[in-house]
Amino acid sequence: MTTHLTSPIEKLKYLDGLRGILAVIVALHHAFGNFTGWHSGFYSIKNAVYCVDIFFILSGIVLYHNYHEAISLKMISLKDFFLIRMFRLYPMHIFCFLLVPFFFSLSIGQPYPDWIGKVTPLELFGDLTLLNALGLGFHVLTNGPAWSVSVELFAGTLIAWFSCLHQKCSLLLMIAAIIIICFINFDPTGITNPAIPFMTSGVIRCLFCMSAGIFFYRVLCEKRIKFIRNIKITNTIMITGLIAMPIIIIHLHLSILSWTAFSLYCAMTINLLPSSSFPVLAFLETPFFKWLGARSFSLYLLHTPVIFLLIRMQTDDTKHNILLAWAAIFIALMLSEFTSKFIEKPFTRFGHKFKS
Repeated sequence: MTTHLTSPIEKLKYLDGLRGILAVIVALHHAFGNFTGWHSGFYSIKNAVYCVDIFFILSGIVLYHNYHEAISLKMISLKDFFLIRMFRLYPMHIFCFLLVPFFFSLSIGQPYPDWIGKVTPLELFGDLTLLNALGLGFHVLTNGPAWSVSVELFAGTLIAWFSCLHQKCSLLLMIAAIIIICFINFDPTGITNPAIPFMTSGVIRCLFCMSAGIFFYRVLCEKRIKFIRNIKITNTIMITGLIAMPIIIIHLHLSILSWTAFSLYCAMTINLLPSSSFPVLAFLETPFFKWLGARSFSLYLLHTPVIFLLIRMQTDDTKHNILLAWAAIFIALMLSEFTSKFIEKPFTRFGHKFKS
């Protein structure tokens, strides 16, 4: 098997398809958990939560790839960059924030069941403004996957901005994340750590993974010739990384040390993908997987409200519940066609006006 390395900044191929697959894995994890039981064993992927860490790595790579030149040349202010990110992430969050109580009302007759948590106006404010994953005292999360949007909007925007502005910032942020991990009660599968505001487990996961993605992007750009000359080593890194990723997502629960080490290796592997030409990866560039990747963000946020819409149809029949789980993903994908066209794209285009 041979690999031809091209410029790492020409095109981020394969990454959209990878993002689409990860979104489906997370959605199926939640669908099967809700409909068949979290410990039923009918959905064998045990570590789907790690897909979110890969999302953070991908976000770091894509944001640095798209904005490092404009930010480093000070063509975009921090305020404008935040607005770009807000118009990219926030509209879909608002739509799903409103969809959850509407779908609950249709399915069970009340907007917020007790198991969502104690819903108060203040808690809903924290949920609406995406402040509930930052350790600020907000606990209600009506749409579970939105926690990663919270940390990516606030923490991720700053990580990407400073990494684009200062050459060594991604390395310093990565080191800072490791130091923080050593001194707090960090959970590599967790979201919150209310004892330390702004230093929740979710924020630390975002800090480490995004900065690792950006750091290895820069390494690949600067050391491209060395990667070409040492093609066997490059192939080995990619092959072992691509084999390890599904094994970890499917089977393994990671300790703090193994999570940190593999996240670094995963960031290196993903950064090498756009510069390779493995024939086995060609499916990620096919129209279906590119379509799936383009709708991954919508699917990621939409699948939970759709599950809530169908939750009343759950029965004691396992086969029925399995079909219901797949139906929820199919409906979410169909809805994502609508939200991608009428919510994501228009607001993203509007946000890009701040770039121009």
